[in-house]
Amino acid sequence: MLQFCLVLSLSFVMVFFFLLRAPVPYGRHAASHYQFLPMGPLIPATISWSLQESPSLIIPLYFLVTSDMPSFWNALLLSCMIGHYFNRFQVLFPSSHISRAIIYPCRLSKARPVPLFVTVLAFLFCAVNGYLQGRALMLFTRGPDLLLVSGIFLFCLGLWINISSDNELLRLRSKGSYGMPRGGLFDLVSCPNYLGEIIEWAGFAIACSNLVSWTFAWCTTANLVPRALQHDAWYRSKFEEYPKRRKALIPWLL
Repeated sequence: MLQFCLVLSLSFVMVFFFLLRAPVPYGRHAASHYQFLPMGPLIPATISWSLQESPSLIIPLYFLVTSDMPSFWNALLLSCMIGHYFNRFQVLFPSSHISRAIIYPCRLSKARPVPLFVTVLAFLFCAVNGYLQGRALMLFTRGPDLLLVSGIFLFCLGLWINISSDNELLRLRSKGSYGMPRGGLFDLVSCPNYLGEIIEWAGFAIACSNLVSWTFAWCTTANLVPRALQHDAWYRSKFEEYPKRRKALIPWLL
């Protein structure tokens, strides 16, 4: 497990610097492409998101249902992860109006398709990460302490920021284009949805207090920081009236 964490951490150091120079070609950056790397056919966004993130729901859920967790708190932490990815996985309730209000991909009908290569890479990462998180919570017993309580609080705060920000973006996208978001944390940063997700997994890492969870928090940050900077630059290139004081990811700083 230590070897997996080291490989992932070092890999995402390289990923971080690569992504700073070349945005992943999906969403508003779909026009980007890597001449040296074929991306494969395009997949509808709803299918791509459901496929690529399903291992992070299914594998931890398997651990939770089939294994004797070391403590209630370990089960609670694994349930936090399952809860995040349940919001991302639309296949369970594809026609439910209730699920459409909370499950992210189900609301991506107007989103641009995602290249197969991106979908496959994300699927593989989620499969490895889902296994590592579930396995770690089987091995390291957590009990109620300040780190666990504060970490779960941060996770819930980040989840709320992430979902509420996604709701605003999806509302704008439902009109058929990428508009300029306003209100809430969007008045401070261009990508509060990414900020929320980083806070989520930082809180999860604090609560779990193991190397595996901190590795996941780093991988998330390395992936989302470049994406936020690119989103911010995209907004400024499209909207002349875009607020100059608005930062990309962290209020007043970045």
